[in-house]
Amino acid sequence: MNFLSKAVSKFVSAILGLYIVSVLMFALPYYNWQYAKEHGFLRWLFLGEIVATAKSVAWPYFVFKGIVVGVEQAVTEYNEFNILASTTDHAGFKALKRGDYAEAAMEFRKSAKEGDIASQVNLGSLYRMGGRGLARDPAEAYRWFHAAAEQGNREAQYSIANMLDLGDGVPKDYRMAAKWYTLSAEQGQTNSQFNLGILYANGQGVSADPTQAYFWLDVAFTGGHARAGRLRDTVASKMTSKQIEQAKALVRAWKPRAGGAASPRVRGPGEK
Repeated sequence: MNFLSKAVSKFVSAILGLYIVSVLMFALPYYNWQYAKEHGFLRWLFLGEIVATAKSVAWPYFVFKGIVVGVEQAVTEYNEFNILASTTDHAGFKALKRGDYAEAAMEFRKSAKEGDIASQVNLGSLYRMGGRGLARDPAEAYRWFHAAAEQGNREAQYSIANMLDLGDGVPKDYRMAAKWYTLSAEQGQTNSQFNLGILYANGQGVSADPTQAYFWLDVAFTGGHARAGRLRDTVASKMTSKQIEQAKALVRAWKPRAGGAASPRVRGPGEK
């Protein structure tokens, strides 16, 4: 019995040792490289280490299960569950507070069909997140976000851009993401400003432009985005003094565009 116990202990120790070696020597370098290749150096610098570490520790799950879990969405602000507080008296909001997402979706759908912007955003958020009796449906989420985004809602515009940026339920399209981020950022949405700054820094969907990157990141930081200041300073370290002064002039002159008006028509995936 003692021999068996020692054998099991040695076997477990050996497996644990192999696992640690695999994480440090193979998984961690691979996932860091993969994130930097897909999202660009600046996103890797500020988010990649977290994502890569999470994926590296869980590499057996990714390899043997063959399921890609949205780790990035769990550690960033990208897939935030944004229920508009203006709808607290709505039957859908009451169902949401009870934890019944299916009933909440049913209630929000009624007013969303009538063009209620808050209900459209809430319905999109529910379908994007899923859970608690409601199946996740990114295509349905995109549909309702799109309806609200075209009416000028900055949160819906952010969600549309974010889905296109991440390829969440729609083909990844940085160019379209940049357009929707811009519409939202112009209305003062700080997550859109932050992500738009990253796109300009990396040249994803737009021409690489450090002045525009600095501008949007500084505006986001002033608006309260915690990580924007550090990234702005990283961008600034690679800029000339003239470029920095130009960016600061843009910041001083910037004012958010009033929301609520219908946005210029921006076609989504598959639309003509």
